[in-house]
Amino acid sequence: MPPTHVFSHFTAASLHGMPLPHWASADRRLHVTVPASNRPPQMRGIVGHQLRESQMDVQLQDGLPVTTPLQTWFDLGPLLYRGDLVAAADFLCAGREPRHTPSELRAAAARLVGRRGCRRLREAAFFARARVDSAKETEVRLLLVDAGLPEPVVNLELTDAFGRFVARVDLAWPGRTGGSVSSTRATATARTAHNSAPISPAGNASKIWAGE
Repeated sequence: MPPTHVFSHFTAASLHGMPLPHWASADRRLHVTVPASNRPPQMRGIVGHQLRESQMDVQLQDGLPVTTPLQTWFDLGPLLYRGDLVAAADFLCAGREPRHTPSELRAAAARLVGRRGCRRLREAAFFARARVDSAKETEVRLLLVDAGLPEPVVNLELTDAFGRFVARVDLAWPGRTGGSVSSTRATATARTAHNSAPISPAGNASKIWAGE
């Protein structure tokens, strides 16, 4: 591949392990971006894109030139709906050493004035949260918020009376009278220090329920 060509869009997202909706992950075509001064590739199995060279942010992923995770998220702005863009944003903010913070995404999206998909990206950045473990957690959280419920805390860690770790719950409403602790597991369980096990209600958590 010429040095001016880089993998981007759905191809880059797949290489980064970024969550995509099924219809996008099933797209077997290679998405390739070139600087705006170059002619994009036009051949079977290739989707060519152009971008101003000053906007291209590239890295090597397993030896392949690919747009960075943040640049890839920008490129997905015109292609994905809000929920899928939020899931991708949560992916960028996931883990104990995240690539970005939600505030960094909001600041970056705010600078994309006039770019295709910038409004969707700004909205997605507004809903981005840290420490989200999966796209399913994002989906459930957005469903709850869209239904008018208070936004749950993501991956709340529960401790015992001695401050020792007991479990981590995907979605929770701590400190609410009659509040709930929610898990997106198929059964009423949460991740404990050893494995998945039922949790007895404690404190202000009156119940655990499945969101999946």
